[in-house]
Amino acid sequence: MKANVNAGRRKMLLAGGSALLMMVLARAQADRLSPPPPPPPALAGAGAGAALFVAAVEFIGRRYIQHGRAVVYGPVSRLQREFLLGYREGCELVAMLAAEQVWRLSDDAHGALATLDFDSPHLRRWQ
Repeated sequence: MKANVNAGRRKMLLAGGSALLMMVLARAQADRLSPPPPPPPALAGAGAGAALFVAAVEFIGRRYIQHGRAVVYGPVSRLQREFLLGYREGCELVAMLAAEQVWRLSDDAHGALATLDFDSPHLRRWQ
């Protein structure tokens, strides 16, 4: 009798777990299928650079703007870790984001920081 009860509990647990997994996978699929915003006109022919720019703007929107944060501390290393970039590529991406007025770069006592520019057309989607 006890074996039947444990088997029933196991089936319920597996059914609930698989339903939860299906919901998570469906959400991930929907996020993957939503179209990213277009790259800025200055980067339209840049290929991989434009794709990286769009991915960086998406990352900034998801990570910082939706959570109400306006400052990114250590922007080069943050983007290096997120996109698996080398130091030079990270610096170029940070400079590209600054040139397109996604953020303004500055220094404080603790190091480099980037203040998000909420008036940027690239960030309007996230507000």
